[in-house]
Amino acid sequence: MGLREWLRQNVSFSLWGPPRPTIPPGTSSLSGLLDALDEIAQEHTELLDSDVRKRLWQVIERRYVKLDATYEIPQDLGMASEAGNRRLRAALAQHLGNLIAIAEAFRLDSEAKRLRTLLNPAVRSEPHGHTYDYFFAAP
Repeated sequence: MGLREWLRQNVSFSLWGPPRPTIPPGTSSLSGLLDALDEIAQEHTELLDSDVRKRLWQVIERRYVKLDATYEIPQDLGMASEAGNRRLRAALAQHLGNLIAIAEAFRLDSEAKRLRTLLNPAVRSEPHGHTYDYFFAAP
């Protein structure tokens, strides 16, 4: 028996420290989306209105959870101004695109798997620590 084999059988620690916790796929992209929404909400407080939150969830559900490639993000997301709608739409397009790419790369091939990545209370926005349920009227 060689030294390497003996070490595998008899030594129970890792030379590289404790194992790292598993980070769910899409965590950084979801965090990026929450950060962007947090930033938008600072200037456009209507982002937190129930109507806008419902519309946000509809977009996220159709584009990401159901992967409906034919679904277009609406021009009107319920914001008080065109500038607010444009900014919110751009943030959704960018960050949902990132989440979709990650879902494909990590083979998140069911609605349940993709939904689990979204409904993660451990992922928070950087500026204020808000979770998904602060922004989305999720189920």
